[in-house]
Amino acid sequence: MMEQTSKLTTVLILAVGLLWATGANAQLTVLNTNVPAGFGEAGYIQAATLNASGGGTLTINGKTMIVPANSVVQFPANTLAWA
Repeated sequence: MMEQTSKLTTVLILAVGLLWATGANAQLTVLNTNVPAGFGEAGYIQAATLNASGGGTLTINGKTMIVPANSVVQFPANTLAWA
C-alpha cells in the first residue's frame, strides 16, 4: 500500500510540474508581432522638427527622415522619446 501511494504521489508531482511549465511557457507569447525593425543612421543632426501630432523629422547627413510620434531615438550619450 505504501508503494502505491509513493508512486501516485510521484506521478501527481510530475503531472503538476508539467502543467506548471506549460502555463509558464504560454506567457512568453508575443502580443504584438507588427513591431517594426530598428535601423541605424550615423552622422551629425543638421535639423530636427516637431509636428503638432508629436512626430517630426530628422535631417542627418543631408537625408531627411520622418520620425513617428513616441519613437525612441538613441544618441551616443542619451536615449530620448520623440514627443
